[in-house]
Amino acid sequence: LSVSIARGWPKFPQDVTRPNMLHAKFLRSPYAHARVKSMDLAAAQKLPGVVGIYRWDDPDFKAFQGSYNSLLDDEADHWNIEVGAVVVAETPEACDDALAAIKVDWEVLPFYLDPRDSMKPDAVVLMPKQYPQSNLQPAAQSYHGVLLRTQGDIDAGFKQADQIIEWDMTEQAATAFHPNPSAGIAWMEDDELGTGKQVMIEHGGATNGANPLASNAFTRAWGWTGDQFRYPNFWQGGKYCDFATRRVQTMAPILAKKLGRPVRMIQSRQDQFDCNAQNVRFYHIKVGVKNDGTITAVSEYVVSEGGTRGAATLGQSGDIKYDPFYTTKCLNIRSECVVSMTNTAS
Repeated sequence: LSVSIARGWPKFPQDVTRPNMLHAKFLRSPYAHARVKSMDLAAAQKLPGVVGIYRWDDPDFKAFQGSYNSLLDDEADHWNIEVGAVVVAETPEACDDALAAIKVDWEVLPFYLDPRDSMKPDAVVLMPKQYPQSNLQPAAQSYHGVLLRTQGDIDAGFKQADQIIEWDMTEQAATAFHPNPSAGIAWMEDDELGTGKQVMIEHGGATNGANPLASNAFTRAWGWTGDQFRYPNFWQGGKYCDFATRRVQTMAPILAKKLGRPVRMIQSRQDQFDCNAQNVRFYHIKVGVKNDGTITAVSEYVVSEGGTRGAATLGQSGDIKYDPFYTTKCLNIRSECVVSMTNTAS
Protein backbone atom coordinates (compact mmCIF):
# COMPACT_ATOMS: atom_id res chain seq x y z
CA LEU A 1 0.00 0.00 0.00
CA SER A 2 2.64 2.54 1.04
CA VAL A 3 4.87 1.67 -1.92
CA SER A 4 1.95 2.08 -4.33
CA ILE A 5 1.12 5.52 -2.99
CA ALA A 6 4.78 6.61 -2.98
CA ARG A 7 5.12 5.60 -6.64
CA GLY A 8 1.94 7.39 -7.64
CA TRP A 9 0.11 4.30 -8.86
CA PRO A 10 -3.28 4.67 -7.15
CA LYS A 11 -6.06 6.56 -8.88
CA PHE A 12 -8.21 8.61 -6.53
CA PRO A 13 -11.79 9.71 -7.28
CA GLN A 14 -10.76 13.24 -8.26
CA ASP A 15 -8.36 11.74 -10.82
CA VAL A 16 -11.19 10.10 -12.77
CA THR A 17 -12.28 11.84 -15.96
CA ARG A 18 -14.69 10.80 -18.69
CA PRO A 19 -15.18 12.05 -22.25
CA ASN A 20 -17.73 14.88 -22.55
CA MET A 21 -17.81 15.20 -18.75
CA LEU A 22 -19.82 17.89 -16.98
CA HIS A 23 -19.14 19.43 -13.57
CA ALA A 24 -21.64 20.12 -10.81
CA LYS A 25 -21.61 22.11 -7.58
CA PHE A 26 -24.14 22.79 -4.83
CA LEU A 27 -25.34 26.17 -3.68
CA ARG A 28 -24.25 26.54 -0.05
CA SER A 29 -25.72 28.44 2.85
CA PRO A 30 -24.12 31.68 4.07
CA TYR A 31 -26.06 31.35 7.34
CA ALA A 32 -26.07 28.97 10.29
CA HIS A 33 -29.82 28.45 9.92
CA ALA A 34 -31.94 29.83 7.09
CA ARG A 35 -34.72 28.98 4.68
CA VAL A 36 -34.97 29.88 1.00
CA LYS A 37 -37.96 32.24 0.60
CA SER A 38 -37.43 32.75 -3.13
CA MET A 39 -34.76 32.08 -5.72
CA ASP A 40 -34.09 33.84 -9.04
CA LEU A 41 -32.09 31.70 -11.47
CA ALA A 42 -32.56 33.83 -14.61
CA ALA A 43 -29.19 35.56 -14.68
CA ALA A 44 -27.28 32.43 -13.72
CA GLN A 45 -28.95 30.32 -16.39
CA LYS A 46 -27.81 32.70 -19.16
CA LEU A 47 -24.09 32.49 -18.33
CA PRO A 48 -21.74 30.78 -20.81
CA GLY A 49 -21.09 27.12 -20.10
CA VAL A 50 -24.09 26.60 -17.83
CA VAL A 51 -25.97 23.44 -18.81
CA GLY A 52 -28.63 23.40 -16.11
CA ILE A 53 -29.60 24.64 -12.67
CA TYR A 54 -31.92 22.47 -10.64
CA ARG A 55 -33.81 23.42 -7.48
CA TRP A 56 -34.54 21.37 -4.39
CA ASP A 57 -38.12 20.77 -5.57
CA ASP A 58 -37.05 19.05 -8.81
CA PRO A 59 -39.13 15.84 -9.16
CA ASP A 60 -35.99 13.75 -9.72
CA PHE A 61 -34.63 14.98 -6.38
CA LYS A 62 -37.91 14.62 -4.50
CA ALA A 63 -37.96 10.93 -5.45
CA PHE A 64 -34.93 10.51 -3.20
CA GLN A 65 -36.60 12.03 -0.16
CA GLY A 66 -35.79 9.85 2.84
CA SER A 67 -37.38 9.61 6.23
CA TYR A 68 -34.54 11.54 7.82
CA ASN A 69 -32.42 13.47 5.33
CA SER A 70 -33.37 14.98 1.98
CA LEU A 71 -31.06 14.83 -0.97
CA LEU A 72 -31.52 18.60 -1.23
CA ASP A 73 -33.72 20.92 0.78
CA ASP A 74 -34.77 24.57 0.95
CA GLU A 75 -33.64 24.90 4.57
CA ALA A 76 -30.04 25.07 5.72
CA ASP A 77 -29.31 23.80 9.21
CA HIS A 78 -25.69 24.93 9.36
CA TRP A 79 -23.28 27.21 7.58
CA ASN A 80 -21.96 26.04 4.21
CA ILE A 81 -24.34 23.11 3.91
CA GLU A 82 -25.73 22.21 0.48
CA VAL A 83 -29.08 23.94 0.05
CA GLY A 84 -31.56 25.08 -2.55
CA ALA A 85 -29.95 24.30 -5.90
CA VAL A 86 -27.24 22.49 -7.81
CA VAL A 87 -25.49 23.92 -10.89
CA VAL A 88 -24.23 21.82 -13.80
CA ALA A 89 -21.78 23.37 -16.26
CA GLU A 90 -19.01 22.60 -18.70
CA THR A 91 -16.28 23.68 -16.26
CA PRO A 92 -15.91 24.12 -12.50
CA GLU A 93 -15.31 27.84 -13.08
CA ALA A 94 -18.63 28.17 -14.91
CA CYS A 95 -20.30 26.49 -11.92
CA ASP A 96 -18.77 29.09 -9.60
CA ASP A 97 -19.92 31.98 -11.81
CA ALA A 98 -23.47 30.62 -11.91
CA LEU A 99 -23.61 30.07 -8.16
CA ALA A 100 -22.52 33.67 -7.59
CA ALA A 101 -25.27 34.90 -9.95
CA ILE A 102 -28.13 33.06 -8.21
CA LYS A 103 -30.26 35.56 -6.28
CA VAL A 104 -31.66 34.14 -3.07
CA ASP A 105 -34.02 35.81 -0.61
CA TRP A 106 -33.21 34.15 2.72
CA GLU A 107 -35.33 33.89 5.85
CA VAL A 108 -32.77 33.79 8.64
CA LEU A 109 -33.88 31.47 11.44
CA PRO A 110 -32.87 31.08 15.11
CA PHE A 111 -29.68 29.12 15.64
CA TYR A 112 -27.49 27.71 18.40
CA LEU A 113 -23.77 27.05 18.34
CA ASP A 114 -23.49 26.05 22.00
CA PRO A 115 -25.37 22.91 23.16
CA ARG A 116 -25.80 24.41 26.62
CA ASP A 117 -28.01 27.06 25.02
CA SER A 118 -29.98 24.69 22.80
CA MET A 119 -30.93 22.45 25.74
CA LYS A 120 -32.49 25.25 27.80
CA PRO A 121 -36.24 24.91 28.47
CA ASP A 122 -37.08 27.98 26.37
CA ALA A 123 -34.84 27.05 23.42
CA VAL A 124 -36.35 27.00 19.93
CA VAL A 125 -36.70 23.43 18.64
CA LEU A 126 -34.41 23.16 15.63
CA MET A 127 -35.94 20.12 13.94
CA PRO A 128 -39.64 20.16 14.89
CA LYS A 129 -40.70 17.66 12.20
CA GLN A 130 -38.24 14.98 13.25
CA TYR A 131 -37.83 15.80 16.94
CA PRO A 132 -40.73 17.96 18.19
CA GLN A 133 -40.07 17.58 21.92
CA SER A 134 -36.67 19.23 22.33
CA ASN A 135 -33.20 19.57 20.88
CA LEU A 136 -31.85 16.71 22.94
CA GLN A 137 -30.59 13.64 21.17
CA PRO A 138 -33.58 11.27 20.90
CA ALA A 139 -32.05 8.73 23.26
CA ALA A 140 -31.80 11.47 25.88
CA GLN A 141 -35.22 13.07 25.52
CA SER A 142 -36.99 10.86 28.03
CA TYR A 143 -34.87 11.75 31.04
CA HIS A 144 -32.53 14.54 29.95
CA GLY A 145 -29.40 12.49 30.10
CA VAL A 146 -27.69 9.35 28.90
CA LEU A 147 -26.20 7.35 31.72
CA LEU A 148 -23.36 5.83 29.79
CA ARG A 149 -21.29 4.22 32.50
CA THR A 150 -21.67 3.48 36.15
CA GLN A 151 -19.64 1.12 38.27
CA GLY A 152 -19.10 0.58 41.95
CA ASP A 153 -20.60 2.80 44.67
CA ILE A 154 -20.00 6.43 43.81
CA ASP A 155 -21.21 7.75 47.19
CA ALA A 156 -19.02 5.35 49.15
CA GLY A 157 -16.08 6.29 46.97
CA PHE A 158 -16.38 9.97 47.78
CA LYS A 159 -16.70 9.18 51.51
CA GLN A 160 -13.33 7.38 51.33
CA ALA A 161 -11.65 10.44 49.79
CA ASP A 162 -9.40 12.78 51.76
CA GLN A 163 -9.90 15.48 49.14
CA ILE A 164 -12.61 16.20 46.57
CA ILE A 165 -11.67 18.26 43.54
CA GLU A 166 -14.16 19.72 41.04
CA TRP A 167 -13.50 21.55 37.81
CA ASP A 168 -14.94 22.38 34.40
CA MET A 169 -13.16 21.80 31.15
CA THR A 170 -13.89 21.95 27.43
CA GLU A 171 -12.78 19.47 24.81
CA GLN A 172 -12.58 21.55 21.66
CA ALA A 173 -13.73 20.44 18.23
CA ALA A 174 -11.24 18.72 15.99
CA THR A 175 -11.48 17.80 12.35
CA ALA A 176 -10.31 14.82 10.38
CA PHE A 177 -7.59 15.40 7.80
CA HIS A 178 -8.24 14.01 4.35
CA PRO A 179 -5.22 14.07 2.07
CA ASN A 180 -7.43 14.02 -1.01
CA PRO A 181 -10.88 15.54 -1.55
CA SER A 182 -14.00 13.42 -1.73
CA ALA A 183 -15.67 13.14 -5.12
CA GLY A 184 -18.53 11.52 -6.94
CA ILE A 185 -18.30 10.78 -10.66
CA ALA A 186 -21.09 8.99 -12.50
CA TRP A 187 -22.03 8.04 -16.03
CA MET A 188 -24.52 5.79 -17.79
CA GLU A 189 -23.54 3.00 -20.11
CA ASP A 190 -24.96 -0.17 -21.62
CA ASP A 191 -24.52 -3.15 -19.36
CA GLU A 192 -22.44 -6.16 -20.33
CA LEU A 193 -25.43 -8.32 -21.22
CA GLY A 194 -27.09 -5.70 -23.38
CA THR A 195 -30.26 -5.73 -21.30
CA GLY A 196 -30.37 -2.01 -20.56
CA LYS A 197 -28.55 0.85 -18.90
CA GLN A 198 -26.40 0.70 -15.81
CA VAL A 199 -24.95 3.52 -13.74
CA MET A 200 -21.25 3.66 -12.96
CA ILE A 201 -20.42 5.52 -9.73
CA GLU A 202 -16.85 6.37 -8.80
CA HIS A 203 -16.51 7.56 -5.25
CA GLY A 204 -14.38 7.44 -2.16
CA GLY A 205 -15.09 7.36 1.50
CA ALA A 206 -18.24 5.32 2.00
CA THR A 207 -17.61 2.15 3.93
CA ASN A 208 -17.59 -1.30 2.41
CA GLY A 209 -17.10 -0.10 -1.14
CA ALA A 210 -20.57 0.58 -2.52
CA ASN A 211 -22.59 3.36 -0.93
CA PRO A 212 -25.65 1.74 0.67
CA LEU A 213 -27.53 5.04 0.89
CA ALA A 214 -27.19 5.60 -2.84
CA SER A 215 -27.95 2.05 -3.95
CA ASN A 216 -31.07 1.77 -1.79
CA ALA A 217 -32.30 5.19 -2.88
CA PHE A 218 -31.76 4.40 -6.58
CA THR A 219 -33.55 1.10 -6.29
CA ARG A 220 -36.51 2.80 -4.65
CA ALA A 221 -36.63 5.87 -6.92
CA TRP A 222 -35.76 4.31 -10.27
CA GLY A 223 -37.00 0.78 -9.82
CA TRP A 224 -33.64 -0.59 -10.88
CA THR A 225 -32.21 -3.84 -9.64
CA GLY A 226 -28.99 -3.97 -7.70
CA ASP A 227 -27.00 -5.42 -10.58
CA GLN A 228 -27.57 -2.24 -12.60
CA PHE A 229 -25.20 -0.32 -10.33
CA ARG A 230 -21.44 -0.54 -10.53
CA TYR A 231 -19.15 0.85 -7.88
CA PRO A 232 -15.56 0.56 -9.14
CA ASN A 233 -14.40 2.28 -5.98
CA PHE A 234 -11.06 4.06 -6.23
CA TRP A 235 -8.65 4.93 -3.50
CA GLN A 236 -9.57 7.32 -0.73
CA GLY A 237 -6.95 8.13 1.86
CA GLY A 238 -7.69 8.94 5.49
CA LYS A 239 -11.44 8.79 5.10
CA TYR A 240 -14.38 7.03 6.70
CA CYS A 241 -17.67 8.59 5.54
CA ASP A 242 -20.06 11.47 6.12
CA PHE A 243 -23.34 12.72 4.74
CA ALA A 244 -21.65 15.39 2.61
CA THR A 245 -19.75 12.66 0.79
CA ARG A 246 -22.87 10.57 0.33
CA ARG A 247 -24.70 13.57 -1.13
CA VAL A 248 -22.26 13.98 -4.01
CA GLN A 249 -22.27 10.23 -4.58
CA THR A 250 -26.05 10.29 -4.90
CA MET A 251 -26.44 13.55 -6.83
CA ALA A 252 -23.81 12.80 -9.49
CA PRO A 253 -25.61 9.75 -10.96
CA ILE A 254 -28.99 11.50 -10.84
CA LEU A 255 -27.58 14.36 -12.91
CA ALA A 256 -25.77 11.96 -15.24
CA LYS A 257 -29.03 10.15 -15.97
CA LYS A 258 -30.91 13.42 -16.30
CA LEU A 259 -28.47 14.96 -18.80
CA GLY A 260 -27.11 11.88 -20.55
CA ARG A 261 -23.50 12.89 -19.89
CA PRO A 262 -20.93 12.00 -17.22
CA VAL A 263 -21.04 14.30 -14.20
CA ARG A 264 -18.32 14.93 -11.64
CA MET A 265 -18.74 16.58 -8.24
CA ILE A 266 -15.74 17.26 -6.00
CA GLN A 267 -15.85 18.51 -2.44
CA SER A 268 -13.57 21.41 -1.58
CA ARG A 269 -11.26 21.33 1.42
CA GLN A 270 -13.58 23.75 3.17
CA ASP A 271 -16.62 21.55 2.52
CA GLN A 272 -14.84 18.53 3.97
CA PHE A 273 -13.38 20.36 6.94
CA ASP A 274 -16.76 21.61 8.07
CA CYS A 275 -18.50 18.25 7.81
CA ASN A 276 -15.87 16.14 9.53
CA ALA A 277 -15.46 17.98 12.78
CA GLN A 278 -15.62 16.07 16.04
CA ASN A 279 -17.98 18.02 18.21
CA VAL A 280 -17.24 20.19 21.25
CA ARG A 281 -17.83 18.67 24.70
CA PHE A 282 -18.26 20.53 27.99
CA TYR A 283 -17.30 18.61 31.14
CA HIS A 284 -18.01 19.10 34.82
CA ILE A 285 -15.78 16.67 36.70
CA LYS A 286 -15.68 15.74 40.37
CA VAL A 287 -12.88 13.48 41.61
CA GLY A 288 -12.26 12.04 45.08
CA VAL A 289 -8.65 11.23 45.99
CA LYS A 290 -6.76 9.99 49.01
CA ASN A 291 -3.65 11.75 50.23
CA ASP A 292 -1.51 9.02 48.69
CA GLY A 293 -2.94 9.85 45.27
CA THR A 294 -5.41 6.97 45.00
CA ILE A 295 -8.54 7.97 43.10
CA THR A 296 -11.57 6.74 45.03
CA ALA A 297 -14.43 8.13 42.92
CA VAL A 298 -15.06 9.93 39.63
CA SER A 299 -18.27 11.68 38.66
CA GLU A 300 -18.61 13.52 35.37
CA TYR A 301 -21.43 15.27 33.55
CA VAL A 302 -20.84 16.01 29.88
CA VAL A 303 -22.76 18.18 27.43
CA SER A 304 -21.88 17.49 23.80
CA GLU A 305 -23.03 19.33 20.69
CA GLY A 306 -24.86 17.04 18.32
CA GLY A 307 -25.23 19.15 15.20
CA THR A 308 -28.67 19.16 13.60
CA ARG A 309 -28.60 15.55 12.47
CA GLY A 310 -29.16 14.81 16.10
CA ALA A 311 -29.18 11.03 15.98
CA ALA A 312 -25.54 10.22 15.31
CA THR A 313 -23.62 8.65 18.17
CA LEU A 314 -20.25 8.58 16.43
CA GLY A 315 -18.00 11.03 18.24
CA GLN A 316 -20.77 11.87 20.71
CA SER A 317 -22.62 9.70 23.20
CA GLY A 318 -21.45 6.48 21.55
CA ASP A 319 -17.82 7.41 22.03
CA ILE A 320 -18.06 9.36 25.27
CA LYS A 321 -17.14 6.25 27.22
CA TYR A 322 -13.59 6.88 25.99
CA ASP A 323 -13.38 9.82 28.35
CA PRO A 324 -10.36 11.06 30.31
CA PHE A 325 -10.99 8.35 32.93
CA TYR A 326 -11.51 5.42 30.59
CA THR A 327 -8.25 3.72 31.61
CA THR A 328 -8.28 4.62 35.28
CA LYS A 329 -8.35 1.78 37.81
CA CYS A 330 -10.86 3.63 39.95
CA LEU A 331 -13.63 1.28 41.08
CA ASN A 332 -16.35 3.94 41.50
CA ILE A 333 -17.26 5.86 38.35
CA ARG A 334 -20.39 7.60 37.13
CA SER A 335 -20.37 9.13 33.65
CA GLU A 336 -23.43 10.95 32.30
CA CYS A 337 -23.72 12.63 28.92
CA VAL A 338 -26.29 14.87 27.25
CA VAL A 339 -26.16 15.47 23.50
CA SER A 340 -28.05 18.54 22.31
CA MET A 341 -28.51 19.66 18.73
CA THR A 342 -26.72 22.73 17.43
CA ASN A 343 -26.47 24.46 14.07
CA THR A 344 -23.14 22.90 13.35
CA ALA A 345 -22.13 20.08 11.03
CA SER A 346 -22.17 16.57 12.43
